[in-house]
Amino acid sequence: MPETVTEASAELAAEIEAAGGELPPDPADAGAVGRTMFDLPGSTDLSVTVLLPNANLHKAPAQSLVRVRCRRSGKSYLGVVSAGPYAEPDGLKGDSPLLVAASTHGATYLPPYHGRVQVTVLGEEVGDGLVPPRFRPVPNSPVFVLGAAESGKVLKCGGDVRLGLAAGHESVEVGVPSGAKAVFPRHTAVLGTTGGGKSNTVAGLVKRATDAGMAVVLLDVEGEYTHLHEAAPEPKMVAALADRGLAPAGVRPSG
Repeated sequence: MPETVTEASAELAAEIEAAGGELPPDPADAGAVGRTMFDLPGSTDLSVTVLLPNANLHKAPAQSLVRVRCRRSGKSYLGVVSAGPYAEPDGLKGDSPLLVAASTHGATYLPPYHGRVQVTVLGEEVGDGLVPPRFRPVPNSPVFVLGAAESGKVLKCGGDVRLGLAAGHESVEVGVPSGAKAVFPRHTAVLGTTGGGKSNTVAGLVKRATDAGMAVVLLDVEGEYTHLHEAAPEPKMVAALADRGLAPAGVRPSG
Protein backbone atom coordinates (compact mmCIF):
# COMPACT_ATOMS: atom_id res chain seq x y z
CA MET A 1 0.00 0.00 0.00
CA PRO A 2 1.35 3.46 -0.86
CA GLU A 3 2.11 5.54 2.19
CA THR A 4 1.88 9.05 0.74
CA VAL A 5 -0.18 10.91 -1.86
CA THR A 6 2.92 11.21 -4.04
CA GLU A 7 3.48 7.46 -3.95
CA ALA A 8 -0.20 6.80 -4.71
CA SER A 9 -0.10 9.18 -7.68
CA ALA A 10 3.04 7.54 -9.03
CA GLU A 11 1.52 4.07 -8.66
CA LEU A 12 -1.66 5.17 -10.44
CA ALA A 13 0.35 6.75 -13.28
CA ALA A 14 2.32 3.52 -13.69
CA GLU A 15 -0.86 1.46 -13.90
CA ILE A 16 -2.32 3.82 -16.52
CA GLU A 17 0.87 3.59 -18.56
CA ALA A 18 0.89 -0.20 -18.30
CA ALA A 19 -2.70 -0.29 -19.56
CA GLY A 20 -1.78 1.63 -22.70
CA GLY A 21 -1.87 5.23 -21.53
CA GLU A 22 -4.68 7.72 -21.19
CA LEU A 23 -7.77 7.30 -23.36
CA PRO A 24 -7.40 9.62 -26.37
CA PRO A 25 -10.13 12.27 -26.73
CA ASP A 26 -12.97 11.61 -29.14
CA PRO A 27 -12.37 13.66 -32.34
CA ALA A 28 -16.12 14.43 -32.39
CA ASP A 29 -15.69 16.30 -29.09
CA ALA A 30 -13.03 18.68 -30.42
CA GLY A 31 -13.96 22.24 -29.54
CA ALA A 32 -16.41 21.31 -26.77
CA VAL A 33 -16.35 23.75 -23.85
CA GLY A 34 -18.05 21.45 -21.36
CA ARG A 35 -20.46 18.60 -20.74
CA THR A 36 -23.96 18.21 -19.42
CA MET A 37 -24.39 17.18 -15.78
CA PHE A 38 -26.81 14.74 -14.14
CA ASP A 39 -30.30 15.99 -13.39
CA LEU A 40 -31.11 16.73 -9.76
CA PRO A 41 -34.41 16.80 -7.84
CA GLY A 42 -34.60 20.55 -8.42
CA SER A 43 -34.03 20.31 -12.18
CA THR A 44 -36.64 21.92 -14.42
CA ASP A 45 -37.86 21.15 -17.91
CA LEU A 46 -35.89 22.65 -20.81
CA SER A 47 -32.97 23.54 -18.52
CA VAL A 48 -29.74 21.57 -18.18
CA THR A 49 -26.60 22.11 -16.12
CA VAL A 50 -23.28 22.21 -17.97
CA LEU A 51 -19.92 21.85 -16.24
CA LEU A 52 -16.85 23.55 -17.72
CA PRO A 53 -13.16 22.90 -17.07
CA ASN A 54 -11.35 25.79 -15.40
CA ALA A 55 -9.70 26.76 -18.70
CA ASN A 56 -13.11 27.15 -20.39
CA LEU A 57 -14.75 29.17 -17.63
CA HIS A 58 -15.04 32.30 -19.78
CA LYS A 59 -15.81 30.58 -23.07
CA ALA A 60 -19.56 30.31 -22.41
CA PRO A 61 -20.69 33.80 -21.32
CA ALA A 62 -24.29 34.65 -20.50
CA GLN A 63 -26.65 34.74 -23.50
CA SER A 64 -24.27 32.81 -25.73
CA LEU A 65 -25.84 30.18 -27.97
CA VAL A 66 -24.69 26.59 -27.58
CA ARG A 67 -25.21 23.24 -29.26
CA VAL A 68 -25.60 20.05 -27.20
CA ARG A 69 -24.85 16.80 -29.02
CA CYS A 70 -26.30 13.69 -27.45
CA ARG A 71 -24.17 10.67 -28.35
CA ARG A 72 -26.64 8.06 -27.22
CA SER A 73 -29.56 9.27 -29.34
CA GLY A 74 -27.66 11.17 -32.00
CA LYS A 75 -29.91 14.17 -31.36
CA SER A 76 -28.65 17.74 -31.41
CA TYR A 77 -30.12 20.58 -29.36
CA LEU A 78 -29.74 24.34 -29.48
CA GLY A 79 -29.74 26.29 -26.24
CA VAL A 80 -28.81 29.60 -24.66
CA VAL A 81 -26.73 30.21 -21.52
CA SER A 82 -29.39 31.60 -19.20
CA ALA A 83 -27.38 31.64 -15.94
CA GLY A 84 -23.70 31.76 -15.11
CA PRO A 85 -20.90 31.16 -15.63
CA TYR A 86 -20.33 30.37 -11.97
CA ALA A 87 -17.10 29.16 -10.36
CA GLU A 88 -17.33 26.12 -8.07
CA PRO A 89 -14.50 24.47 -6.08
CA ASP A 90 -13.64 20.89 -6.98
CA GLY A 91 -14.77 18.40 -4.33
CA LEU A 92 -16.13 21.06 -1.98
CA LYS A 93 -19.22 23.17 -1.63
CA GLY A 94 -18.77 26.86 -2.29
CA ASP A 95 -19.92 27.66 1.25
CA SER A 96 -17.72 24.99 2.87
CA PRO A 97 -16.62 26.04 6.39
CA LEU A 98 -13.03 25.37 5.31
CA LEU A 99 -13.24 27.93 2.49
CA VAL A 100 -15.20 30.42 4.58
CA ALA A 101 -12.61 30.25 7.36
CA ALA A 102 -9.72 30.57 4.90
CA SER A 103 -11.17 33.62 3.13
CA THR A 104 -12.25 35.27 6.38
CA HIS A 105 -8.74 35.09 7.80
CA GLY A 106 -7.09 36.35 4.64
CA ALA A 107 -5.60 33.06 3.49
CA THR A 108 -4.25 33.03 -0.06
CA TYR A 109 -5.06 29.37 -0.73
CA LEU A 110 -7.49 28.82 -3.60
CA PRO A 111 -8.58 25.24 -4.30
CA PRO A 112 -8.91 23.92 -7.84
CA TYR A 113 -12.24 24.93 -9.32
CA HIS A 114 -14.43 24.51 -12.38
CA GLY A 115 -17.24 26.40 -14.07
CA ARG A 116 -20.98 25.83 -14.21
CA VAL A 117 -23.64 27.34 -16.48
CA GLN A 118 -27.34 26.78 -16.84
CA VAL A 119 -28.52 26.24 -20.40
CA THR A 120 -32.12 26.72 -21.50
CA VAL A 121 -32.91 24.36 -24.37
CA LEU A 122 -34.50 26.24 -27.29
CA GLY A 123 -35.32 23.16 -29.32
CA GLU A 124 -34.11 20.04 -31.06
CA GLU A 125 -32.41 20.54 -34.41
CA VAL A 126 -34.25 18.78 -37.23
CA GLY A 127 -33.00 19.66 -40.69
CA ASP A 128 -32.62 23.44 -40.86
CA GLY A 129 -35.21 24.12 -38.18
CA LEU A 130 -36.04 23.61 -34.51
CA VAL A 131 -38.82 21.52 -33.03
CA PRO A 132 -39.95 21.25 -29.40
CA PRO A 133 -37.70 18.69 -27.69
CA ARG A 134 -39.38 15.48 -26.53
CA PHE A 135 -36.33 14.33 -24.56
CA ARG A 136 -33.63 15.96 -22.48
CA PRO A 137 -29.92 15.76 -23.36
CA VAL A 138 -28.38 12.91 -21.39
CA PRO A 139 -25.48 13.48 -18.96
CA ASN A 140 -21.94 13.77 -20.33
CA SER A 141 -23.12 15.18 -23.66
CA PRO A 142 -20.53 17.57 -25.17
CA VAL A 143 -21.51 21.23 -25.44
CA PHE A 144 -20.23 23.63 -28.10
CA VAL A 145 -20.48 27.43 -28.20
CA LEU A 146 -21.69 28.77 -31.54
CA GLY A 147 -19.46 31.30 -33.30
CA ALA A 148 -20.61 34.80 -34.22
CA ALA A 149 -21.56 33.90 -37.80
CA GLU A 150 -23.67 30.89 -36.85
CA SER A 151 -25.22 32.73 -33.89
CA GLY A 152 -26.30 35.51 -36.25
CA LYS A 153 -27.83 32.95 -38.60
CA VAL A 154 -29.74 31.25 -35.79
CA LEU A 155 -31.01 34.58 -34.45
CA LYS A 156 -31.88 35.76 -37.98
CA CYS A 157 -29.96 38.99 -37.44
CA GLY A 158 -29.15 39.68 -41.07
CA GLY A 159 -30.05 43.03 -42.62
CA ASP A 160 -28.39 46.05 -44.22
CA VAL A 161 -29.88 48.56 -41.75
CA ARG A 162 -27.80 48.03 -38.63
CA LEU A 163 -29.58 48.25 -35.26
CA GLY A 164 -26.72 47.27 -32.96
CA LEU A 165 -25.33 44.17 -31.32
CA ALA A 166 -27.26 41.19 -29.99
CA ALA A 167 -27.52 41.24 -26.21
CA GLY A 168 -24.75 39.20 -24.63
CA HIS A 169 -22.70 39.01 -27.85
CA GLU A 170 -19.65 41.10 -28.67
CA SER A 171 -19.68 40.73 -32.44
CA VAL A 172 -23.14 39.54 -33.55
CA GLU A 173 -24.63 42.45 -35.47
CA VAL A 174 -28.40 42.84 -35.61
CA GLY A 175 -29.80 44.37 -38.77
CA VAL A 176 -33.09 44.78 -40.61
CA PRO A 177 -33.46 44.22 -44.37
CA SER A 178 -34.28 47.57 -45.95
CA GLY A 179 -36.52 45.85 -48.48
CA ALA A 180 -38.66 44.04 -45.89
CA LYS A 181 -42.06 45.73 -45.78
CA ALA A 182 -42.91 43.92 -42.55
CA VAL A 183 -40.57 46.11 -40.46
CA PHE A 184 -39.98 49.83 -41.01
CA PRO A 185 -43.08 50.62 -43.11
CA ARG A 186 -45.16 49.29 -40.22
CA HIS A 187 -45.73 51.06 -36.91
CA THR A 188 -42.32 51.32 -35.24
CA ALA A 189 -41.85 53.02 -31.86
CA VAL A 190 -38.66 54.10 -30.08
CA LEU A 191 -39.38 54.27 -26.35
CA GLY A 192 -37.26 55.40 -23.41
CA THR A 193 -36.96 57.84 -20.53
CA THR A 194 -35.86 61.46 -20.95
CA GLY A 195 -32.19 61.51 -21.88
CA GLY A 196 -32.19 57.78 -22.61
CA GLY A 197 -30.99 58.22 -26.20
CA LYS A 198 -34.22 58.13 -28.25
CA SER A 199 -33.22 61.03 -30.50
CA ASN A 200 -29.77 59.54 -31.11
CA THR A 201 -31.39 56.20 -31.92
CA VAL A 202 -33.74 57.80 -34.45
CA ALA A 203 -30.89 59.80 -35.96
CA GLY A 204 -28.84 56.63 -36.35
CA LEU A 205 -31.75 54.82 -37.99
CA VAL A 206 -32.28 57.70 -40.41
CA LYS A 207 -28.59 57.66 -41.32
CA ARG A 208 -28.45 53.92 -41.91
CA ALA A 209 -31.80 53.85 -43.71
CA THR A 210 -30.71 56.53 -46.19
CA ASP A 211 -27.38 54.74 -46.69
CA ALA A 212 -29.41 51.67 -47.67
CA GLY A 213 -31.31 53.69 -50.27
CA MET A 214 -34.55 54.10 -48.35
CA ALA A 215 -36.61 57.28 -48.74
CA VAL A 216 -37.03 58.95 -45.33
CA VAL A 217 -39.47 61.80 -44.59
CA LEU A 218 -38.64 63.36 -41.21
CA LEU A 219 -41.04 65.79 -39.54
CA ASP A 220 -38.82 67.59 -37.02
CA VAL A 221 -41.17 69.83 -35.01
CA GLU A 222 -38.63 70.57 -32.28
CA GLY A 223 -35.49 71.02 -34.35
CA GLU A 224 -33.74 67.98 -32.88
CA TYR A 225 -32.39 66.76 -36.20
CA THR A 226 -31.14 69.96 -37.84
CA HIS A 227 -27.53 68.72 -37.61
CA LEU A 228 -28.07 65.25 -39.05
CA HIS A 229 -25.63 66.07 -41.85
CA GLU A 230 -22.81 66.52 -39.32
CA ALA A 231 -20.71 63.77 -37.75
CA ALA A 232 -21.00 63.24 -34.00
CA PRO A 233 -18.46 65.54 -32.28
CA GLU A 234 -18.77 64.28 -28.68
CA PRO A 235 -15.61 62.41 -27.57
CA LYS A 236 -17.65 59.78 -25.71
CA MET A 237 -19.75 59.09 -28.81
CA VAL A 238 -16.66 58.89 -31.03
CA ALA A 239 -14.99 56.49 -28.58
CA ALA A 240 -18.12 54.33 -28.38
CA LEU A 241 -18.29 54.10 -32.17
CA ALA A 242 -14.60 53.24 -32.39
CA ASP A 243 -15.17 50.45 -29.87
CA ARG A 244 -17.63 48.98 -32.39
CA GLY A 245 -15.29 49.47 -35.33
CA LEU A 246 -17.36 52.39 -36.64
CA ALA A 247 -16.61 56.01 -37.46
CA PRO A 248 -18.89 59.04 -36.97
CA ALA A 249 -20.63 60.25 -40.13
CA GLY A 250 -23.59 62.44 -40.98
CA VAL A 251 -26.49 61.91 -43.36
CA ARG A 252 -25.36 62.48 -46.92
CA PRO A 253 -27.16 65.31 -48.77
CA SER A 254 -29.68 64.05 -51.32
CA GLY A 255 -29.35 64.81 -54.99
